This record gives sequence, structure tokens and C-alpha cells, in this order.
Amino acid sequence: MRQKLARLFTLLGLAFALISFSAISCEMVMGYRTSARLPFIEEQPSKQGLYFSLYQKALENIGCTLTVRRAPKKRILKLIAAGEVDFYPGLGFS
Repeated sequence: MRQKLARLFTLLGLAFALISFSAISCEMVMGYRTSARLPFIEEQPSKQGLYFSLYQKALENIGCTLTVRRAPKKRILKLIAAGEVDFYPGLGFS
């Protein structure tokens, strides 16, 4: 009897964890400089272009949303280091 109750509570706990996890939504922040780099991204304040379309669709497929933060490149790099921006498409380190 105790084993059945333990299994029941385990299953209920697992079900609760899965429901809670699915209710959590994620948001990714893409940083990019203010100038245009056509066809990848239009000039600020627009966020339209290949980067936005591609990353928005990919994130939608996994249940996330995309926010675009535009600022000068050096500021975006500082925001990445601070954890406020998740990625900068096309960024390379040397």
C-alpha cells in the first residue's frame, strides 16, 4: 500500500512539474547596432530583416519570444557581458 501511495505522489509530482515547466515562457533578447545592414536588419527603430524573421521563427518553434534591443555596438557588447542581451547575430570574436 505504501509503495502505491509513493508511486501516486511521485506521478502527481512529476505531472505538476511538467505543467509548471510548460507554463514558463522564455524570452531571448537579440542585440544589434543602430545602423542598417541590409538585408539582415533595417535601420533603427525598425527591427525587420532576415535576422528578425529567422530568429523569431526559430524561437516560436520552441515556445519562446524574441525581443530586439538596438544600441551602439560597444554598448551591446557590454550588455552581453552583463547578461542583459543574449546574442548578437553575426558577431565574431578575435
